[in-house]
Amino acid sequence: MELTLKRELIFPDAIHGKIYYRNKPVCCTLEKPNHCLVAGTYRMRLEKVNEEDEYLTPCLYRTNSEVYRVMCTITKGNGLRNLRSYTIFAGKYQCRGLVIQGDKYLKRLNELIATKKENEKEKIYLMIEDPLNPP
Repeated sequence: MELTLKRELIFPDAIHGKIYYRNKPVCCTLEKPNHCLVAGTYRMRLEKVNEEDEYLTPCLYRTNSEVYRVMCTITKGNGLRNLRSYTIFAGKYQCRGLVIQGDKYLKRLNELIATKKENEKEKIYLMIEDPLNPP
């Protein structure tokens, strides 16, 4: 299964995009421009990152590496002030530097990943497309 993150609105302080599955939007995203992954393909797995969290977190890994090391996580969030380096916030685009309803959209993404993983028994990938910095 392959998901695509298309970076669509790029500002000096924020990158807004959307994650698509089969050309249908799943959720909007928010990233920091100086602390985001380069365009390319990453392996995705659901993992328990924090014990207090009630949900699994989508984690991205390099696909060309023998050693699996988390490169980035996708999590719920809202604004740039709370966004850590190499983290992608999932939600609904509200305005520059802000996504809302993170719980709802992260749950939607997690359910899609979990359903496809069970049904297809295949690896899941996220391809990041960046119009300013192609792979």
